[in-house]
Amino acid sequence: EDEDAEQENEHAGPEGPTPPFRVEEFYECKGVVKEANLAQIYEAGPARAPVGIILIGDFWGWNGGRLREIADYLAASLNALVVVPKLLSKPAFEGGTDEDGLPPDFDSKLRQAELRTWLKKYVWESFKTRIESTATHLRTRGVKRIAGVGFCIGAWVLCHSSAIIGEYVCSVFSFPSIHFLNELTALDDATLARKLKG
Repeated sequence: EDEDAEQENEHAGPEGPTPPFRVEEFYECKGVVKEANLAQIYEAGPARAPVGIILIGDFWGWNGGRLREIADYLAASLNALVVVPKLLSKPAFEGGTDEDGLPPDFDSKLRQAELRTWLKKYVWESFKTRIESTATHLRTRGVKRIAGVGFCIGAWVLCHSSAIIGEYVCSVFSFPSIHFLNELTALDDATLARKLKG
């Protein structure tokens, strides 16, 4: 009984307030890059956990900005298994950032027309298989509840994802670009909002 209680507490999540997120100038990632069925992912957190988080970044892809640092932070502070799928690689724009999304020095304001043309290659169907593979990977690691954290385009992808992942329970979006992607893919905001679960 004591052993069961100990294991349950191990995966119960943090007690008290979440520690503040601190930006480090030179950050060493704590997670690993791996193949997950038909998706390539960055994974952080315990080997098995009842809670999983799918974290999707902005147009700079799966290794842009501080995304992996945020993944490591969420994994450690919430005792969750966090995965960041590589989604904008077919094709990445001019090589992208770590072969995904836009290159680090891309100026989205000056090159708005090019950004729009490139993004039109990405409709929900181009993400669906990799999202399903990511969710399957989480299930094989003991995850029973899945949350989504999305920045920019990640919010749009997770709105769609929530409709196809049975264990999806909630979302957190920061500077969502839902309207921008809907405009490019001829969807309306209300229709997509109705798909959102959790």
